[in-house]
Amino acid sequence: MTNLVWLIGLTALLLAEHLAPRWREKVVLSGVVLVVVATISVFPLVESGLTPSSSAQNDPSTQTQNVGGLTVTMDISSTAYGRNTITVVVRDPTGEPIDGAVVSVRMEMVDMDMGTQVTPLLAGDAGHPGDYRGQVEMTMPGRWELTVVIRPPHTQEDTTARFLMTVVGSRSG
Repeated sequence: MTNLVWLIGLTALLLAEHLAPRWREKVVLSGVVLVVVATISVFPLVESGLTPSSSAQNDPSTQTQNVGGLTVTMDISSTAYGRNTITVVVRDPTGEPIDGAVVSVRMEMVDMDMGTQVTPLLAGDAGHPGDYRGQVEMTMPGRWELTVVIRPPHTQEDTTARFLMTVVGSRSG
């Protein structure tokens, strides 16, 4: 329903059905035609790999940024939509891990207003200082912006790092 040509075509069809009395008899026929066209148009999407069957398109995504004197590395367990584990590693300018920070991630779709999801991340175990983890829900394929918000201990200022990623179809298997 986001294709302008389809929207114009459906609007013209509805207008014709409403304004021309003899078109009202053809409402069932136009509905059947639309269902057939919609069904046929789905097949190229399935064949093109929108729902990938190989794990190559579902690989983890790791990105790093230097912002506000911090090195922020974000790792997502998979680029497939659905529930994924996010790990953020925060290091100071000398490369030492920063423990005790308050870290969260805000997720928004770039091309569609799906609202903003905010997920607080919890500090990792003692064996992984500076690691913060949580579960995020990628609700559909497309381009997503993930904004990691970090408030290091003993400060009142947030540092933000923005990451872009493309989420693909569901996992195989």
